[in-house]
Amino acid sequence: RHEDEDCSAQFVNLLGILCGVCFIGLSVTSLWWIRRNYYRFFYVSHIVFSILLCYGLAMHYNKMILYLAPSLVYYLASCVPALVQAFRSWSEGGALITKVVHIPDSRDCVELSIQMDEHHKLEESLCGKYVRVCVPEISKVWHPFTVYSDQDDPHNLKLTFRCTGPFTQDLSDRLSLTKSSGVQNPKFLVDGFYGAEDRLSNALDHETIVIVAGGVGIVSYISLLNKLRSTTRSSINSETTFQTNRIILHWTCRDEGLIRYVKENYLDFKDEDFRNFPLSLYIHHTHAINNE
Repeated sequence: RHEDEDCSAQFVNLLGILCGVCFIGLSVTSLWWIRRNYYRFFYVSHIVFSILLCYGLAMHYNKMILYLAPSLVYYLASCVPALVQAFRSWSEGGALITKVVHIPDSRDCVELSIQMDEHHKLEESLCGKYVRVCVPEISKVWHPFTVYSDQDDPHNLKLTFRCTGPFTQDLSDRLSLTKSSGVQNPKFLVDGFYGAEDRLSNALDHETIVIVAGGVGIVSYISLLNKLRSTTRSSINSETTFQTNRIILHWTCRDEGLIRYVKENYLDFKDEDFRNFPLSLYIHHTHAINNE
């Protein structure tokens, strides 16, 4: 019996070490550099470490399950509906990709247009929003992408990405194959929306709105700018007053093609568009100096 107690104590201590290693693993794999360059590794390692951590905690101290249960129930309540929706979308063929643009001279930036149903009020919901995307043909992992829409095309959800990793590169190549040889688009699953609830109201609480964006990150603010434009138009004929009296946008980008495409399609504002909130738009075109 004494030997059994010693063995049990050693096992409990071993589980404590396991939990500590899992905590360190979760911390290290959460570093920005790993998330950015090895997203699949980040995603899978978090699943493995989380499962081991829950097992280790429950076995190390059996009453720990009482503390873990609320979080686990909340997690399941959040995930199961999304998985059911994803399975339904997959069985129906996925979201419909209506347009693919490989933006020239942009270092491999691609814009996708995805048809949404008429029940979505995109411009009211997309300020600061993102969706999770899964393309089972390429990867079973869900990837987050910022989304936006164009006021002239309110029923299409848009997202822009640069090919910086295996998933985005494979997706770009697969979409290029569809465009060049007529092969059917892969099943494209979309889960969302996620993100800030009311970025527009938060912005209008300030006298001056300053927006700073870099590279393809400008797409995070397209819906916000469109909503600010519609707000200033509606406020002309109403008694609504806002604290905001100026909007300043600084966009730094090294890709001439991306600047040209975004400016022509999304930043081509007129003076009367922001009559109550004057917009100062500064585009900083940076690039490496060619000594040749």
